[in-house]
Amino acid sequence: MCQKLKATQFFYENQLHHSADKVLIFNEKDVFIELVDIKEAGTDVQELEGILCPGFVNAHCHLELSHMKG
Repeated sequence: MCQKLKATQFFYENQLHHSADKVLIFNEKDVFIELVDIKEAGTDVQELEGILCPGFVNAHCHLELSHMKG
């Protein structure tokens, strides 16, 4: 089951967008798939207040644990 999120704003393709009519679609593994118009998103869209940034990595954990690699 995919997840559909609509936020107040989102950062996508190096720009901050107002999310009046756009929805971010994620797959079952919470990987960002695409950005679609709200008309194409269907049902079960979760509306959030704030900014979404698809594609970010949890840098805190990755940096903190990177010394353990190998």
